[in-house]
Amino acid sequence: MIAATCLALVLWSEARGESRLGQLLVAEVVVNRVLSDEFPDSVCEVVQQPGQFSVGSTTTDELQQLAESVLDDRVE
Repeated sequence: MIAATCLALVLWSEARGESRLGQLLVAEVVVNRVLSDEFPDSVCEVVQQPGQFSVGSTTTDELQQLAESVLDDRVE
């Protein structure tokens, strides 16, 4: 899932030292932008907009799973 990988890379860069709640809040910002008419319609396009997010070059299995859960709307 390419969108989940883009989101996981942002979570690593922006929120790797945060609690799960902090990570979820960063993910929520990205998802809300995807759903907004004012931003692109894909996670990857949203996170790659200039000056918006730091996109890492690595991530972790845990953050990848969290990103997949957020995008699948399975977060508890």
